[in-house]
Amino acid sequence: MIDTLATLLLALAAPAQEETPAPPAAIEDERPAPSDGEVRAAVDALRKARATKQPKREEAAIEDAAEVWHADVAREIAKSLGDDAETVRDGAIEALRWMEVPEALEALTKQWRRDRELRNDVVAAPAMLRAIGQHADPRTVDLLADDVFENTSAKAVQARIFALGRARDVESIDALMKMMVKVGDRSRGRRGGGGSGRSPHDANFRVALVVLTGIDLGRDASAWREWWKDHRKKFEVSSERPELPRDVERIWLRYWELADESEPEDGPRR
Repeated sequence: MIDTLATLLLALAAPAQEETPAPPAAIEDERPAPSDGEVRAAVDALRKARATKQPKREEAAIEDAAEVWHADVAREIAKSLGDDAETVRDGAIEALRWMEVPEALEALTKQWRRDRELRNDVVAAPAMLRAIGQHADPRTVDLLADDVFENTSAKAVQARIFALGRARDVESIDALMKMMVKVGDRSRGRRGGGGSGRSPHDANFRVALVVLTGIDLGRDASAWREWWKDHRKKFEVSSERPELPRDVERIWLRYWELADESEPEDGPRR
C-alpha cells in the first residue's frame, strides 16, 4: 500500500510529458476537389470563349479553367488542342500538362496519336511530349519511344528522353538504351560511316539515366549499354528520385520547372 501511494505521489509531482506531435504530412499538391458549381462555371466559360472565335478570350478561359482539376474541365480544354490558333493550342497543352486527373493525360496521348501535323511541329511536338512526360506514367513508355525521328528537332528528341526519365520504370531504361543505339547509329550515318557514333543527345541520355538509376556513367553510351547488359535482369527502379549530381539536378529541375531540390518532384514552379 505504501509503495503504491509513493508511486502515485511521484507521478503527480513529475512534470507532464507533452505528447509527441505526429510528423507533418508530405507536401503535395493535394488541392480540394472542386465543387459542382466551380466545374460548371469553368466548362461554361470555356465554351463561351471558344464560341467567340477570339484567341485571347479562349486563352484566358483556359488559363482560369486549368486551376479546376476535374475530368469534365480536362475534356473541355482538350477540345482546344487542335485549335488553329497556336497560342490557344499551346495554352491547352500547358494546362493539361499540370492537371492531375487521368483525363488530362488521356487527352494528350489521344491528340498526339491522331495529329500528325502536331507531331511534326517544331514547337508543339516538344511541348506535347513534355506535357505527357509530366504525368510520369509508365504506360506512356511505348508512345514516347516510338518513331524517335518522326520529329528530328533537338527539343523534340530531348523531350522524349526526359519524359522517359520521369516514368520511373525499368521499361523506361530499356527504351532509353534502344533509343541511344538509334541516335548513335544516326550520328554515325551523318559522318559517312566513320566516327564513334557520339550524338548531341548523349548529355540528355546521361541526365535521364542518372535520374532513373542513381548511378552516373557520364556521356559514354557504350558504358551505359554494357552496364545495362549486366544489370537488366535484376535491376529495380526506385519509386523515389535518387540524390543527383549537382549539374544533373540543375538541368532536371530547370527543365521540369521545379523550384528547388527541396520541392516535391511533382510540384510545379507556378
